[in-house]
Amino acid sequence: MKNLKQIKYQKVSSFVNILVPSIVQPGVMCFYLTISLIVIWTIPGTIALRNFLILAGFVCGIFYLIKNRIVLISKSVIPLGIFYIIFVWVLVHFFLFSSNYQVQLHELTSLWMRVLGVIIIGTSMGIYLQREVNQQNLFFMAFYSTPLFVCSYFLYTSMIGGHLLDPRVFLVNFLGNKINAAFMSVIGVTISLVYFLFSTNQLQTKSNKIHLSFIFIGILISLLSGILVSTKNGISISLILIFFALCYQTYINIKNKNVHKNTFLKWSIILAISFVTIKFHSNFSFPGWSHIIEDSLIALQIEKNQNWKDLQTLSYPKRNDGTMVADNTYERVAWAAKGVELIQKYPLGYGTINYSSFKQLLNRDGTDFIKNGLTHSAWIDFGLAFGVPGLLILFSSLFGAVVFALKKNDFLSRMAIWISLAIFLICSVAEVSFKHTFEIWMFLIAFVCACVIKLPEEGQSELELLPIK
Repeated sequence: MKNLKQIKYQKVSSFVNILVPSIVQPGVMCFYLTISLIVIWTIPGTIALRNFLILAGFVCGIFYLIKNRIVLISKSVIPLGIFYIIFVWVLVHFFLFSSNYQVQLHELTSLWMRVLGVIIIGTSMGIYLQREVNQQNLFFMAFYSTPLFVCSYFLYTSMIGGHLLDPRVFLVNFLGNKINAAFMSVIGVTISLVYFLFSTNQLQTKSNKIHLSFIFIGILISLLSGILVSTKNGISISLILIFFALCYQTYINIKNKNVHKNTFLKWSIILAISFVTIKFHSNFSFPGWSHIIEDSLIALQIEKNQNWKDLQTLSYPKRNDGTMVADNTYERVAWAAKGVELIQKYPLGYGTINYSSFKQLLNRDGTDFIKNGLTHSAWIDFGLAFGVPGLLILFSSLFGAVVFALKKNDFLSRMAIWISLAIFLICSVAEVSFKHTFEIWMFLIAFVCACVIKLPEEGQSELELLPIK
């Protein structure tokens, strides 16, 4: 009887698969919706389209996860499960520790609904790409859309002006916001490095030519976009990741006692691109690199130098030689230092993302803070919003993803490790915990957690739907 039921179910399932074209299968639809979302995510004026893609991707993602629900029964799902607890904590915070009921309710019904959508999408993609290996290149290519947009927009505005613009002029007068470009340039460099490391140390196939395109073109475009928006964070984190990748490659070569000429040549090209990046960035970036250590030490003295409270009135403190500290360095370090102090004092957080929990907690603490902004560190800003429990959830999920990724030896598990490292670094020094950049951040965490899920051994295609008992 049981075998008869299974045969009957298999016939019905085969009929459905034939009847419904592959393009309308939930996994395929979610894949193309996700690519479209990544491409337009950071482009100004696309909020309506973003919301539509998130909603459509969420629906397809739900159906795909239901279809592949057997995958979610595994120890390797633990990091993803920990990450989903963030929604429980957000609701608990709203009902028990709410500091501003109306604002938190608004974010619950807007921002957090979108975050739920992108987390479902990220989860679906992590599973889908493990099964559809041939779609991985197209998916990761989509992340270069923001660097390409920045470079193209720079050329367009330069053509309109009749000459190449100074990157600082381009940023202030035309682009306006460099956070998205900084964040996505780091992700672009990271993806290229993973393709390099994996193709060098694991793969020996004809597809290596495609991987080389990812490496050189991807790194070049990503770093160029960072130069064009004068982002110290994006450039510095990208170069740190390149250095880490070089150290890892050196370790592998020493371990295997083998250095291939092609590997040496490829690394020479990457290092040459890096040195050129440093040269051009130092010429066109906002001032601050030459005195960054001295300025940071001055900024850390938040009680002695309280200029950070009202920079318009008090201006910036001066160095020992009488010159003024770099404004961007002072702001970032001073606000970050005060933010850490506030997290220690208010470990449950204020509860809002877009409504500057930093400013609200400062006011609660008796500090009249003029600027309504962020601390320039996503981790600190999120800690100010949802406290130590919120940070523990995010850190635990990323750490767990890395642990489970180390137990696997496939391409996506290596991608999960490096993207996790990139997220940790860039979120330490950039204010990505805001509006749609926050959505991208949450999407990436869900994606890396899903990439390390161990799939059943059988088959390379989507899992067949099992009857719900």
